[in-house]
Amino acid sequence: MLSYIYRIAREFQKTHHCSPNIIYLNKEQFHYLRHAFADPDDIDYMTRQLAMHIIISHDALHPHLARIEKCWGRSDQLPEIEIQQNLFTQKGIRTHKKG
Repeated sequence: MLSYIYRIAREFQKTHHCSPNIIYLNKEQFHYLRHAFADPDDIDYMTRQLAMHIIISHDALHPHLARIEKCWGRSDQLPEIEIQQNLFTQKGIRTHKKG
């Protein structure tokens, strides 16, 4: 599994002229990847060695790579999004029913 990931990472670099920083795997592929390392429970070490964030996807038939310029690791690092009031609150429903 690890050699396959390194091979597709090299292909990604040749094609896109930059390194991937995200890998999509399904649960089974992730299981095999974990056991390619001495400590399968040290996910942080794995991501540092791969230099990629690992995303588990049920849709991933084969491992695939992507490049995202900014990855947010924690919720406090997410960009601020303005939250708009939902019209379908109880008060909003009553108001819209009347008129």
